[in-house]
Amino acid sequence: MTRTVHTEHRTLIAAPAESVYQIVADVTRWPLFFRPTVHARVLERDNDQEIIRLWAFANDEVRTWTSRRRLDPHALRVEFRQTNCTAPIASMRGEWLLKPVDATSTTVAFGHEYRAVDDDPGHAAWIAEAVERNSNAELAALKAAAENHDRMDELVLSFDDTVPVDGSAYDVYEFLFQAQEWPRRLPHVSRLDLREDVAGAAEEQRQHEADDRPHQRTTAKRLTSHSDPGAAPGTASKYHPASAHTSSSVLGPATRCAGTQARVKARPGYAGSLAGQSPETGPATKQVFAGRPALPGGTPVLSSHPSRTDVVTPLSSQHA
Repeated sequence: MTRTVHTEHRTLIAAPAESVYQIVADVTRWPLFFRPTVHARVLERDNDQEIIRLWAFANDEVRTWTSRRRLDPHALRVEFRQTNCTAPIASMRGEWLLKPVDATSTTVAFGHEYRAVDDDPGHAAWIAEAVERNSNAELAALKAAAENHDRMDELVLSFDDTVPVDGSAYDVYEFLFQAQEWPRRLPHVSRLDLREDVAGAAEEQRQHEADDRPHQRTTAKRLTSHSDPGAAPGTASKYHPASAHTSSSVLGPATRCAGTQARVKARPGYAGSLAGQSPETGPATKQVFAGRPALPGGTPVLSSHPSRTDVVTPLSSQHA
């Protein structure tokens, strides 16, 4: 007999329910707030329904899946169901349910319902551990983000940049893809160790050299894809003032342009060093763009800054 497991995790958040709901509903911002999430995309959206694709840690492994979500802002509920489960998961569904306690506090119930492939006890134990770890981590991250909701404009910095490339998009993508060659090609990267976990996902340890932070090391998860134009998160790492940094690069073969869009979420105690500054003149922009190295031929690399998630978009007809 197939065994379905039900779990529920709860937390109390000192923030209005609407502010908490906005974070849960906007999956594209989860890599900024939710530690397990490496990258997120909305594939389709129709009124209150959407299909999303996530790349996230599950028991220290990066997994990817698609889910269908139904959003109900009036009931403060978001339901989800995985549509392409992979072993050891046979099925997975659940919901986020928010209930206002008063005008400034909210209870959040995060529920899951799942089955393991073949009801195997080992598979079930693996899923149970992943659900337990990720649910607690996501609720803690949701609480931290929501309780700073009134400071999001100060804590989150967004910017974009586009540079012409005197070469093909294929060559630029290969340059970004072959990260193991960066210590030889990029003066600010003194060491880089790359270890592939599964196809398209690797752990990257990088050592950077900078005037203000010599010998800085970052540990990252790097995801790559040669076929899906938006599904290629590059690296996931940390550096001291930032709690998260996500970016995406789009290569346009028709226009010979390469563009990058990035978002940085500062730790609350370091907001002054990363956010609330002019994108043209503020310290955050100087930290991100200072000393950009050059590709062969003189084209600057889009960003020399260590980041939490750098999304390198493979060949497509898009351009920034």
